[in-house]
Amino acid sequence: MEDTHCIFNGHLISLYEPAISFSNRAFRYGDALFESIRVCNGKIMFLKDHLSRLKLGMTVLRMNLPAEFNFENVDALIKLLLVKTESEGMHEFA
Repeated sequence: MEDTHCIFNGHLISLYEPAISFSNRAFRYGDALFESIRVCNGKIMFLKDHLSRLKLGMTVLRMNLPAEFNFENVDALIKLLLVKTESEGMHEFA
């Protein structure tokens, strides 16, 4: 099975790696928040807008906003994910 990866709580992990514990908020309450972010020719599109929506959604859901949740860290994680998936021959992202 070809492995692909995702960013989960600030870490690059395999999609097949168990990551959600019974204490996870989404597991306990059935709430979650996500954004799909488009990348064109290696350029992350509208990242600041995505982060603004995520921060607003986290506030509405009364989720803790981690200190490391900022443009620089998220940008670096997405670029790391792009490098990882490209090295696996993945050129399209769902």
